[in-house]
Amino acid sequence: MIDDDDLSSGEDDAMSDDSSDTSDVVNDNWEEGVLEDLTSITCIEQYTINQAIKKCRDFVKAVSKSSILSNFINKEKGKDKLSNSLMIDCKSRWSSTHRLVQSILFHKSIIGRLYAEKYELNLTRKQLIKLTGYELNRDEWIILDCVQEVLNSFFEAT
Repeated sequence: MIDDDDLSSGEDDAMSDDSSDTSDVVNDNWEEGVLEDLTSITCIEQYTINQAIKKCRDFVKAVSKSSILSNFINKEKGKDKLSNSLMIDCKSRWSSTHRLVQSILFHKSIIGRLYAEKYELNLTRKQLIKLTGYELNRDEWIILDCVQEVLNSFFEAT
C-alpha cells in the first residue's frame, strides 16, 4: 500500500529534477520595453495614435457631461435614424477601445456637424475651447480607421 508520504516524496524528487535543469526555461520579459510614462513615447506613430484615442475619450466624456452636446448628438442621431451610442472605453481592454473607435467612426458625420455648428450651440467660451481641443484632424480620422481595422482582426478572431 502506498501512503501519502510516498506520493509526495516522489513528486518532490520529480520537481527537484525539473527545477535543477533551467536551461530550457523560457524567460518571459513582457515588461521589457513597456512604456508607462506617456511623456517618454519616442515613436511618432505611437504618440499620434495615443493622441487620437485620447481625443476620442475626452470627446465622449465631454458629450456625456454636457446636456447641450448630448442633446445635439441625440437630435442628429434621430435625424439619421441611428441607434448606436458613443462609447467610452477602459484603457486596459482592447475590446472596449475597439468599441470606442467604432462608435466614433460610426458617428463621424454627426461629429462633423457638431463641429460645424459649435458656435450656434450656446456653449460657454471655456466649453468651446475644450471642444475644439478634442476635434480630430484628417490624419487622426485616418489613424482611427487603421486602428479599427487592426482591432477588427482581434475582434473577429475571438
